[in-house]
Amino acid sequence: GVETIDSANYSSTPYADEEDFVRGAFGNCILLEAVTFSPALRVLGGYAFSGCDALQAVELPDSLETIGVNCFFKNESLSSVEFGTGLLKIGAESFYGCPELQSVKFAANETPLLTIGEDAFAQAVKLVTLEFSNSLKQIDRGAFAGCQALETLVLPDSLKSMGSGVFADCKSLKTLDMGNGVETIDSANYSSTPYADE
Repeated sequence: GVETIDSANYSSTPYADEEDFVRGAFGNCILLEAVTFSPALRVLGGYAFSGCDALQAVELPDSLETIGVNCFFKNESLSSVEFGTGLLKIGAESFYGCPELQSVKFAANETPLLTIGEDAFAQAVKLVTLEFSNSLKQIDRGAFAGCQALETLVLPDSLKSMGSGVFADCKSLKTLDMGNGVETIDSANYSSTPYADE
């Protein structure tokens, strides 16, 4: 019957430190290996499962609408994530720095409302399977930056806008299908000089 797992009251910045891990509902439960979520769950608050280093796979229910910032931040063993049909928002850095994350799959939904937040899956260096669905509308800055094992990328027609650096430093990317819906790819806010460095 659980519908909401609350966020703690953190500062507005999405960047976590070690102290934040223990403030999430199940933060830093280092032996937690598996979670069965309520089919009524609508909100997973910020930091809820951050630092759960033994958690290996996450299958989220169709009822889930919102995942808060840093929800699964730096989970050392997490290898796969499957999202349900009702998801509307993945918060900033929700799955940031999960070094074993290899598979991310989004369920189909006829209404394209989903936004993936800043740096949500950044530095998932082993991510090879990334399956979007037609529920996706927007990807924010750096969401998949540093996913260095990703070789093939297919974006759905429902996707309208992408922030800067969304797939930056994806060094193994060989094949890209942009889909038919992308209207905007933001530029980064760099200096006006045309000469770039790293």
